[in-house]
Amino acid sequence: MLLLLHIPSPKHEKLSAKAQIKNLDPLGIFFFVPSIVCLILALQWGGTTSPWSAPKIIGLLVAFAILFGFFIAVEALMPETAMAPGRVVLNRSVAGAMAFMFLISGCLMSIIYYLTIWFQAAKGDTAIHSGVSTIPMVLAMVIMAIPIAIFTQKIGYYVPALLLAPVFCATGAGLLSTLTPSSNHSHWFGYQVLFGFGLGCGFQTSTLVPQTVLKRADVPLGMAMVFFMQQLGGSIFLSVSQNIFTSKLVNRLSGVAGLDAEVIVNTGATDLRRVVPASQLSTVVDAYSYSLTRVFVMAAALSVCMILGALAVEWRSIKARSSSGDGGSGTEEVKLVDGIGKA
Repeated sequence: MLLLLHIPSPKHEKLSAKAQIKNLDPLGIFFFVPSIVCLILALQWGGTTSPWSAPKIIGLLVAFAILFGFFIAVEALMPETAMAPGRVVLNRSVAGAMAFMFLISGCLMSIIYYLTIWFQAAKGDTAIHSGVSTIPMVLAMVIMAIPIAIFTQKIGYYVPALLLAPVFCATGAGLLSTLTPSSNHSHWFGYQVLFGFGLGCGFQTSTLVPQTVLKRADVPLGMAMVFFMQQLGGSIFLSVSQNIFTSKLVNRLSGVAGLDAEVIVNTGATDLRRVVPASQLSTVVDAYSYSLTRVFVMAAALSVCMILGALAVEWRSIKARSSSGDGGSGTEEVKLVDGIGKA
């Protein structure tokens, strides 16, 4: 590739430094970044370090609403330089793909992060061994992505894969929520495989949507928005998961005599058996396992909601899309490479 592959550089209009900075939408970023920070902090602190009625939490939520409102106004009033132009994000299919990616990313990050903690707390595994125990999920995701890519290439439609993903994800996450410290490998292994199949069906397939329905000039923006929702979904729902886990754990341990719930919460999962007295270890482990599996219940609910994003996506063939992306003349072929659409 280094010696033989020569790709001609696309011709770009020469812009001044001021114009280039303007195209980065600095005003939109100025409002968007602090709004999301306020939201994440509110979701992480609310109900745990501070009650939801605390002025700090209310102030964060109000600040998020105001700043996000200003961001939407900036994007609407300055569509030429907007990083999220309405013609892209308000497209029915792109909006559905963005919502789908937002939810599936939230599911993935919540489960893969807190499942490793479950292995450490409930099974007493080391951090390294708990990571190895999540291989079934990752391997199932990779394996499933291959036949789904071939199937999508053959039929020319990506919607069936998007509709199949919530079924596997919701089933797998729901079964993971039934795990207990006594669950053996046949349970957590099989449940991870089911969830991984769902990830393999939908995670990469959703990136085909903007490549198929948008004009060629808007495809990079559409792809960027889908991948941005991937990062945003993981960030937000990890905060939500932490809130659920912490609040449930404190509630389960608050009535146990001789246990300091705050100390248990602040103790790493691998140190539980060193810090907690042997006489109360089973109680703490059961509480830890229950609290972690409540996170998996949330992931199952998110998986169910993924169907709404999938239903919003139009049935457009990747084999013959219009060159303009909106019903114009001419066609072009969109091929799948390892489950990722490539024009």
